[in-house]
Amino acid sequence: MNRIAVFIAGILLSVSLAAQSLTDGEYFIKINHTGKYLAVAGAATDNGAWIIQWDNEYKAHFKFILKNLGNNIYSIKASHSGKYLSTDGNPPIRGAKLLQWDWVNQDNQKWNIVRDKNGKGWILNCFQNNQKIILQHWNSSATPVNGAYLMLNDDPVMPAMVLDFKKNETEQIEGNKLKASSRVTAPNNNKAAASSKILMDIPDGIYKIRINESGKYLAIAGLEDESNGMRLIQWDMMASNNHLFDVRRLDNGNYSIAAVHSQKVLDVVDKRTDDGTQVQQWDNLNSNNQQWKFYNVKNGVSIVSVATEKSLQLSAGANNSANGTPLIITASGTQTFTLLPARINKFTDYITIKNLKLAVPHGGDLNMFGVIRVDVLNKKGDSYNRYYLSNSNSLFSVGEKQSIDMDKQRTVYPGGELKFKMNADELAGSTIRITYGINENDADVAALFTQFGAGEASYNNPDERRDVSYSPYVAGGSDDFYQLKYSFNDCLKSTIKAGQFSNSQTFSISAIPASCNVHVNLQDEDGSDNWLDVYFTITKERK
Repeated sequence: MNRIAVFIAGILLSVSLAAQSLTDGEYFIKINHTGKYLAVAGAATDNGAWIIQWDNEYKAHFKFILKNLGNNIYSIKASHSGKYLSTDGNPPIRGAKLLQWDWVNQDNQKWNIVRDKNGKGWILNCFQNNQKIILQHWNSSATPVNGAYLMLNDDPVMPAMVLDFKKNETEQIEGNKLKASSRVTAPNNNKAAASSKILMDIPDGIYKIRINESGKYLAIAGLEDESNGMRLIQWDMMASNNHLFDVRRLDNGNYSIAAVHSQKVLDVVDKRTDDGTQVQQWDNLNSNNQQWKFYNVKNGVSIVSVATEKSLQLSAGANNSANGTPLIITASGTQTFTLLPARINKFTDYITIKNLKLAVPHGGDLNMFGVIRVDVLNKKGDSYNRYYLSNSNSLFSVGEKQSIDMDKQRTVYPGGELKFKMNADELAGSTIRITYGINENDADVAALFTQFGAGEASYNNPDERRDVSYSPYVAGGSDDFYQLKYSFNDCLKSTIKAGQFSNSQTFSISAIPASCNVHVNLQDEDGSDNWLDVYFTITKERK
């Protein structure tokens, strides 16, 4: 008797749940499994924008207006745009994405909303073919992330996605959430089934780009090396800005893809058109070998070179998962990608220069004085007090009257250290410049020394621009100063090359490794055999 009662109660509960319906009104729609909410990608107001999931920002493009058309069949209108939840294609096929479109009273714009059998939420199905609504990567082991799009699926084994319709929700979002404006939008095509190759519109923004087949991410080789020619490779995702790319739509409808750490764009090497050509970062020359198109293909996005109409592909095969594998262009590319909105990594690099050593192997007058000066410059060539953690920017500073007698001690260790910092959002294009103004005491160049040492005053205001101007040494007599000729270190890429003379060397802060032992050679300005070896250590700590 008790079993019968339980059975009848179960039937009554099922009937009761099935009979329930949502009232007309405005809702936030939560996906119970992920905890994220439905939103219109990029807060777009035009036809074709995808419906994605995102952390709720409690903004208009997260709100949807439901209207019961009868028999629990609903229209679902995006509050911010006035456009309606629709399928891509009419009639839709399995895998068709959900997007917003003007109301045209078609069955692919109508939705069944029924209670989940367990009473824990609601199930959303397409009225036209009764296919269930799921998320991109719904059947994967990983929980779909921000930006995953909604799509149709008719697999009876696939579990349904349970939704929670939250009416008149007023709680405020906490923390600094990424905006959905960085998610890709779908093509403006609602008349036919999805094509295998549909040109896509990508909102401008910062992305990490995942290679779907390998699970790795696009990156520029060299760990934030800003040099022209560094190759595009795949690597495990790291907290580094050489894994992030700034995608921008150009006036001609194509796209540039710039590495965030260097601000250099993806470039097909040497403008070649043959299969197997690698891709690199390079200064933006507005050339079509630096422009790209995005196509909507099965399981993701295809990235195609405008100059060649060839697809981006891993050189060792689409499924290769080895870190460091370069990307190439090929006419037979099958690689697919997912663009995931991201933000620039918010770290600070702390740079220390220390362990200075001066050594004179042989040569003439050795009463030495002068300045070795270090300047930190951002991409605009400006220097501000906030970059300097030391009171001075002189690694070595000895006046003429206090010159060091190198005849008695041919190697000296002046001691001291300099400390600097640079925030991640300023790293791209930022440099350290080391200027060598070392003199021998056989000529009166005190006035030049005074000029060179000017502009080192500290400022109370961290945003005060520093005076980094100086007067480089010029020949004032025989054997009166040294010039930089060689740089022997392998860990820093300097502007100085063998055989050249200069008073300074400049290198990228992004290119500084965790530790680097620097050795440079200074020679007389007249090219004689009198020289000075300078050694120091540069270290960088990222916090």
